[in-house]
Amino acid sequence: LKQLFGLIALIGAGLLVSGLYGQWQGIAERNEMRQRSQIATLAGATRNMMASQEMVLDLLGRQLLVDGLVDDSVAAVALLNRMLELNPTVAAYGLATPTGELLVRTSRSPGIPARERQTVLPETLESMHMRLGRPYLMESLDEWVVPVCMAIRDADGRVLGVMTASLRLQGPRPFFEEQSFLGETNTVQIVRESDLFPLHWAAAMAP
Repeated sequence: LKQLFGLIALIGAGLLVSGLYGQWQGIAERNEMRQRSQIATLAGATRNMMASQEMVLDLLGRQLLVDGLVDDSVAAVALLNRMLELNPTVAAYGLATPTGELLVRTSRSPGIPARERQTVLPETLESMHMRLGRPYLMESLDEWVVPVCMAIRDADGRVLGVMTASLRLQGPRPFFEEQSFLGETNTVQIVRESDLFPLHWAAAMAP
């Protein structure tokens, strides 16, 4: 009789463990699906935002350089300031020479940080697409921003200049929205593809 009770207890314990494991596995799979969905949504939103910023930089650069607006500094600054008002995701715009010297900028633009002249600027001159630099603190706003650069070329592919912008990580319209975070324990990190340098990371806000 004791052996029968022991066998029943062993079978019951096995069923309990199996049931608990099944529940844990189901919870883990659901959470993984939610995490994958979150990452896919954030990645898609980031790609769309990057593509739109690249298009804006290209259009601004061509209007300034190809159309000759850069020769009228007042009109050029007015154009950049007007675009800044329409695009609160951006903290500053600027147009630089291929060596990184600013030609025209919005009032609070600090220009291309010195370290970016050694890293992102050479990449920009070799690329047909917008390139991202490392985040830095813009002292005029006391905010962290991500510098981006886009080479503006003529019909023959020669670089005429470099359009720059500073994407806001904070402020009323940050580049990466808080709504993209899922759950109280999750941390979302976005890294630069070329060297895996972290561009932005955040977690759910504490109550």
